[in-house]
Amino acid sequence: MLFSTMQPDAPPIRIRLPIKILREPTVVERTGLSSATLRRNVKAGRFPMAVRLSSQAIGWIEAEVDAWLQARMDAREHVSPATESQPTNEKSPAVSGGDDAGSTTKRVRARRHERSTVR
Repeated sequence: MLFSTMQPDAPPIRIRLPIKILREPTVVERTGLSSATLRRNVKAGRFPMAVRLSSQAIGWIEAEVDAWLQARMDAREHVSPATESQPTNEKSPAVSGGDDAGSTTKRVRARRHERSTVR
């Protein structure tokens, strides 16, 4: 049986019966996303769509959530070494207490103040 609640242009996913439905707290726990981020990603087409279970209940198909997680893991494995950030032992001036340790903070505060007074 082919069935998918992904976006229309996404390839269908083979799902074995019985289908297991995950409620939102379980999806949040499995993915590590907040509820708000989960819903934003669904709306933007970056996460499988929920299935309406009743007038007040939704859930996600476990196989689709697992496929989304697997795609994230596969993408991680294909990151080239050139694009990975290289850790350095140097501390930034703000952390090490260099000459301009507070200047960035002062500039940010000044910008915020300018924006709040312009309104």
